[in-house]
Formats: sequence, C-alpha cells, structure tokens
Amino acid sequence: MNDLFFHHATDTLKAFTTAATTLNDQSQTDSWALMTAGLATFSSGDTDNSQLKFAEVTAPSLRPMAQAIRFDTPFFDKLKKTTDEDLLSGLPIVETIREGVFKKDDVLYMACNSTYFDMFAKPLLLSLADQGPGNEVHIHLMDSPQSHTEQADRFCSDLKNVRTALSIERPEFSDDSLVSRRAYFHAIRFIRYYHHFKQYQRCLWLMDVDGLFNKSPETFFSESRGSDICLRARPGRLEPWNQFNACLVGTRPTGTATKYLHHVAAYIAHFYQDKQLPWGIDQLAMYASFVDLQRRGTAPGIGFLDDRILDYEYRDDSVLWCSSGVGKLTSPSGKSVEDDPNATPYDLAFTRYVNLQDGLDRPEKSV
Repeated sequence: MNDLFFHHATDTLKAFTTAATTLNDQSQTDSWALMTAGLATFSSGDTDNSQLKFAEVTAPSLRPMAQAIRFDTPFFDKLKKTTDEDLLSGLPIVETIREGVFKKDDVLYMACNSTYFDMFAKPLLLSLADQGPGNEVHIHLMDSPQSHTEQADRFCSDLKNVRTALSIERPEFSDDSLVSRRAYFHAIRFIRYYHHFKQYQRCLWLMDVDGLFNKSPETFFSESRGSDICLRARPGRLEPWNQFNACLVGTRPTGTATKYLHHVAAYIAHFYQDKQLPWGIDQLAMYASFVDLQRRGTAPGIGFLDDRILDYEYRDDSVLWCSSGVGKLTSPSGKSVEDDPNATPYDLAFTRYVNLQDGLDRPEKSV
C-alpha cells in the first residue's frame, strides 16, 4: 500500500470510527462499523467480501450507497440483458431543440439543469469559443422550463466559433427534495450520454459544466486516440465510489467501449428504477462496471487524464480549469475581483466570461 493510499485510507477509517462512537443508537453504530469493515475489505482488494459487508448496512443515511455497491457476477449478468429501451423505463422523453450535425471526430457533451446552465455552462461555453474555436458540443438540459429552453437556444444561436446541439428533458419533480433532484441530474446524464453516444458514433466527451477551458481541448482529443475510455483515476481513495472520477469521460466508438458504457447506464437504470440513486452512484457504476468487464477479459483500454488536462490549481499550461465542492457556488458572478488578493486565476477568468455573457445575453433572458 503506497503512502498516498495509506494516509487517505487511515483518515477515512478514523472519520467512520469517530462517527460510530458518537452515535447512541446501536443500529446506527453497527452500520458505521460495517461500513468501515466494508471499506477496509475493499481496500485490501477483496471486492466480493466487501460487498457482503456493505449489504448488511441498515442505517438510512448509509444504506442507499452501501446497497448500491455491487461486484457480483449474477448482478452484471442481469444488466447485460438490459436493452436500450429498458434503460429508458420511467424516464421522461427527450426533445431535440437543435439538431447535431457534427463533423469532428471528438465532440464535447454537457448535461446539467437550467440553474447550472445559467451559472456555469454559459461561461464554460464562452471559454471554449475563446480557447478552442471550431469545436462541437452537445448540450443536454434537464429540468428546463419552456421559457428557459428558448433562452438557452438563443444563447447557442448567438455563440460564435462553436457548433452546438441542444436537447432537453423535463422530469416531474413536484414532490422530490433538492437531494433527490441532484441525484437524478448527476446519474441519469450517463443514460442520456450513452444514447447520444450511440447516435453520433463519435468520441463523445462527457464533462461537468463547472470548469473553464484555459487551452483547447484538442490536447486531450489527440492524446487519447489509442484508448477506448479516458478518465481521471483517483489513486489512494478508499471508497469504491471514488476510484474513478466523472468530471471528464471520453468514450470512443469501439465495441468494448460501447459495452462498457452500456454496463454503466444499466447499473444506474437498475437503481433508478428501484428508486435508489445515492450521490456518487455515477462514479460507482463506472468503477464496478470496469471491474466486472476486467474479470471477463473484455475491459476497455483506459487512458488516464493527468493534472495537465484536469487542473484544480489553475496553472498557465493546463487545459481545463476545474472548480469543485462548495467553492464553486461562491465563485464571483460578474463582480470585480481584480483587487481581491485571494482571487484565483479561475475567479478572474470566470468573472471575465460572466461579464462577456452579460453583454451577449438578450434582455428577455429568463431569470
């Protein structure tokens, strides 16, 4: 076990142990102990027995994720039989607003709700037009009212140097909490991604919208040619749902890559239809599906994205500046930050693109 892995694992286990000892309810304490044992077993490489320990967790706060951790072969045998139509069971229809007539081998794919589109996707798209003119992107809006959809379509029409396609879905959320909505957005996007991937038959790059391009994406396009799947791995993480990162995932139109992406979509669809979508199931599905295919000898070839591609420290020579965690929700929004000594290069660039967006948006934009 390397030092990075050891320290992260130790910190995580300490956190679980501390939480368990401060709980008065015995069933809660037992569940935290089982979760800890499951993580320790998983970190040793014994995925099958870790699943058995996770399956015993009963605490409501832990059970959804614990029950979603599956590595058993019969489970994936069932997923293999899931048809593309089965994946859509219970989901709203998808409407095409702007047809994607793409010419490039690599196309970006962004999926988000209306709030994230206005807050983050617009500056991101403007940074793409600035740093990577001529690129192509499919935007899938989730929970976008008609007025917002019209405004988003106008924005795409006015966007220079970027070819766009736009699709929308409008799930029924009347009785769901914010947590349930966020879980839907982060997970169901993989099902939409899979279907659009099959439609376009190009390398499709699913990406989070809370970032900015500092350089053209052509860098990671060209460097990924020999891989079926490209993603960011997280060495040293203890949790099954944190082994692979979902912030940028490129999938090439190969047979093994298509099978892998189907596994991921079917994994998520299974738990969605079972009314259980814990936060992080997207990354869990990515990792568990890879493990299953690896056991069968049909795993896709993976290309790993380094910190020169995905940069959380905002270096001058990196491609994509990423913003994650709660900090992104407090990023400057058109407010001058030039005199702020704590402003990061991301903050300065974000403000510049928001100001540019405000100058381009038409007065009738939705609020």
